[in-house]
Amino acid sequence: MNPLLAWPLRVAFREVLAVVKADAYERLAARLHRLLAATWDDHTRRALEEITERLRGREPLTVAEVEAIHRRLAEILGEAFTAEIEADLREIVAESYVRALSDTLGLSRPRWDLVDARALDWLQRHHVYWVRHHYDRHLAEDVLSLGEQAILEGMSRREAGRLFREALGRRLGQSQLYWEMFANHVVTRSQELGRVEGYERAGVRYLQIRAVLDHRTSCICRNLHGRIIEVDKAARLARRLVAADDPEDVKRIAPWEPCERVMGVPSAELPEHLALPPYHFGCRTRTVVWKPPEDVRVEAKEMGAAVRPQDRPLLDQYTEAEYAGWVEDIRRRADRLRWNEKDLKHDLRKHAPDFGISPGDRSTYTAIARSVVADPKYVTAHVYKGQIQFVLYGENAVVIVDQQMRIRGVYHSADVDRTFVNWSREQLWLRTGR
Repeated sequence: MNPLLAWPLRVAFREVLAVVKADAYERLAARLHRLLAATWDDHTRRALEEITERLRGREPLTVAEVEAIHRRLAEILGEAFTAEIEADLREIVAESYVRALSDTLGLSRPRWDLVDARALDWLQRHHVYWVRHHYDRHLAEDVLSLGEQAILEGMSRREAGRLFREALGRRLGQSQLYWEMFANHVVTRSQELGRVEGYERAGVRYLQIRAVLDHRTSCICRNLHGRIIEVDKAARLARRLVAADDPEDVKRIAPWEPCERVMGVPSAELPEHLALPPYHFGCRTRTVVWKPPEDVRVEAKEMGAAVRPQDRPLLDQYTEAEYAGWVEDIRRRADRLRWNEKDLKHDLRKHAPDFGISPGDRSTYTAIARSVVADPKYVTAHVYKGQIQFVLYGENAVVIVDQQMRIRGVYHSADVDRTFVNWSREQLWLRTGR
């Protein structure tokens, strides 16, 4: 589907989802997404119309004409576009920051008098800068390359106009996906600096990284989910960001790392620039105040003797407290855990009869899995295809849950204690208590 046609549907779906989830920050991101998408759509159409009007006739296209088109597009898609959305962009940045600050402090309404004016000003200037320079950074080279192609091929102005409209139209339409991701990025960055301000004011010592766990979760966010970070570490990063006068310096202060940079690294050893999201463009990860889990604690980690050497760093990267958070999340979501559909079809056919139920009885099979997850007798963890999976043992069943909170397997066990002993040799035993 053409992105120029698809964006209204994407925005509308996002707005409905934000209301259903009752997520104020997602509503802000959806609002910004609509603003950017609609305004870019208007300016894109205007730019293409000007190219069509300008490039008429059979005369050869000239270098001067290409440069003039480039300058005009920079005005329409750079300065004019920015001028139209700047006030609303600044407002959404401010609301994201102040709401996060106030929410962290547990206030019933936003408190603007608590705002760090310097931090808010930096956030607003920083994001306006990236909007203003989107054309220069992502589209200007395409315009000049198209012009060079038209001149080298001896195209007439009319032929060049057709080339520009078709090729540049596609490229401008693709920017709609950029603005969707940019909206996420703006709200994430703004709210996280607001949260840090709130953490410091409230005397919070530790924060926890919380990713949105679904099929779109990035590898790095999945591996950072659940990590416990010192607030002082995050506050130092925030101050370094706010002190950066040049927006380009942010890439040096808080670079986006590949997933391999965090896999196997204990939380205490993570570099300072990973203390706060965003961790990539369009990042949806957030931080929350860390509180010890209420329903479960991991008293100790016991590595099985037969655990593969390459898996040990991944299993050992989380602390007992972080593993307790994972286990509590899984248990609390017992009634909402989803299946990996491919695994469900396979397991129903192969393992459902072991429980005395038919291969078509999905509801009973799922109920068995959820009852084990809600109150497991033992919990172990292992690595499968580079991801940690959790194994929960019940009275007569074993359930595997992955890091995306999906059920990956349910197996019958006539002697769950023996099954646990056998499997724990190749896995990490999380010795839990209440």
